[in-house]
Amino acid sequence: MRSDSHVLCAMYDIMSEFLRGEYTTAQRWPSGYAPHQAIHGKCYKFHSEPLSWHDAYLACKLEEGRLAIINSPKEASIIVGFLGEHLNSNIPDPNILYIGFSDLMFPYQYRTIEGQTLDDAGYASWSPMKEGNKEIKVKRCGAISRTGFLKITYCDRPAMFLCEKILNGTVNSL
Repeated sequence: MRSDSHVLCAMYDIMSEFLRGEYTTAQRWPSGYAPHQAIHGKCYKFHSEPLSWHDAYLACKLEEGRLAIINSPKEASIIVGFLGEHLNSNIPDPNILYIGFSDLMFPYQYRTIEGQTLDDAGYASWSPMKEGNKEIKVKRCGAISRTGFLKITYCDRPAMFLCEKILNGTVNSL
């Protein structure tokens, strides 16, 4: 089904370019990107090979995408599903998935990689476990856990990650 979704995503993109008069024969979607039927306007690519948060950010950029930004509780559930499908016990924390938020640009203010607050982006459900000030000062990069809660973690800790591409700048994840 994911391969069919990938084809549909690519066809949608080509058709949109054609209607705007921008059609080219170059493949727009890198291998492995697929839409989800419940989230319109996005395609995702799950990376099971663990990288640091910074390297994950760059890997998504190289694919002309970005680390996934969660825009609703429904989308959070879908993203947690990617973790459920991929159990990789050979990494330091197989229970998290890097996504697109951190406090690297605004210290102690967690924002998406597009600059939005997490509330403005549409999802800010934090893990109920409190961390000490010492932990917060060194854990600065964003992830989602298997339980669906957002977490902060060490940026250099290798973890699986999720990239996304936006179709025509519109996202409907309600």
